[in-house]
Amino acid sequence: MAPAFSTPWQDPSDPQGQLLCPDLGPGRLPSSAWLDIRIGLRLSERELGVVQGIFADQEQESIATAMGIAPAVVYRTLMRVYVKLHIGSRIELKSRVKAEYLAIAANQATCYRAGSA
Repeated sequence: MAPAFSTPWQDPSDPQGQLLCPDLGPGRLPSSAWLDIRIGLRLSERELGVVQGIFADQEQESIATAMGIAPAVVYRTLMRVYVKLHIGSRIELKSRVKAEYLAIAANQATCYRAGSA
């Protein structure tokens, strides 16, 4: 089952979706950035789904329900991500995802267009 991608970040003061740099508020990254983050961090689809759930402050049980897998699988996947990224907590994971997003945006010399898929 493919992970459910987050909804695109949209600045309410910019309904036309001009180029924006989102403030990276809680659980909010443009949906167009998640594929690049997955590639940059070398995550599988399942690992990305778990990371997105963690980034959105979901508990293991709700991530498991949304992905259609057992909570134990979410736990094992999260532990695999921790080992892969050399981190040890949800806070470090969120920090690493934000850092990857900012690095990608800087390399592209532009920010993602809000609402693009």
